[in-house]
Amino acid sequence: MDKKFIRFYRDKKILILGAAGTIGRGLIEKFLALKVAQLTLVDNDETGIFYLLEEYKSENIFSFTGDVRDREKIEKLAKGIDIIIHLAAYKHVVVSEHNPFDVVQTNIIGLENIIRAATACNVKYILFASSDKAVNPTNVMGASKLMGENLITAANI
Repeated sequence: MDKKFIRFYRDKKILILGAAGTIGRGLIEKFLALKVAQLTLVDNDETGIFYLLEEYKSENIFSFTGDVRDREKIEKLAKGIDIIIHLAAYKHVVVSEHNPFDVVQTNIIGLENIIRAATACNVKYILFASSDKAVNPTNVMGASKLMGENLITAANI
């Protein structure tokens, strides 16, 4: 692993939103190996959070159910955090096409909530996971991810 990468994350307090998903679960192991100061794991999947609680019993790992749609909760969880990793999203094209209002609430308004929470809590970095579907989007999910990229760029975090 690159030394700059290790130095960047070591001893940091990290909030992972969408932690019970495939990417979130993979990052947990990486961050534990890097000796981060604290991991705060959040997902709206109660069962996923339950399994994370069972698997990771450590004094520097905290797991919560929560949703990016809940600005107050995100702001409470962001206090004292150095880095937010935002993985929570509607990511399946077909599901997104059938639920466009939910996609907007989660992928766009949810990201706005994260940006506002990060700003209010002086979080230095947000890592936002986009999608290849954001390039010349032809569907709701891709358009929401492109909007997310624009929001992150505008926030300059």
